[in-house]
Amino acid sequence: MFLSLFVVSLFFIGTTGCKEDFKFEGTLEINSSTAINNIWVYSLEDKTNPVYDLSYDGDKHISLSLNVGNYQLNGYTSDGYLGTVTFQIRPDQTLKIEYDSDNVGKIIN
Repeated sequence: MFLSLFVVSLFFIGTTGCKEDFKFEGTLEINSSTAINNIWVYSLEDKTNPVYDLSYDGDKHISLSLNVGNYQLNGYTSDGYLGTVTFQIRPDQTLKIEYDSDNVGKIIN
């Protein structure tokens, strides 16, 4: 009797336990006053191989999903290189980086 009650209790605990979904991604939004041609996103653990190596047709607003972690953003516009910005992606949050007319990037919260 005790063993069957124990097994049934374990079953209910296992099936009704933690139902909260853990998010392991966040969003990066990039806004620029000049048209973006290329962006490169690197993990700080590996600055040789980009996580993203993307070309654009002059977009000024870009949104990317990234895993939680620490990153570096580089890019290129028709006016020259975008300033390097180092940032952190947190679970289920959006981080905004804005570039001014001098291609200097700033984190906006």
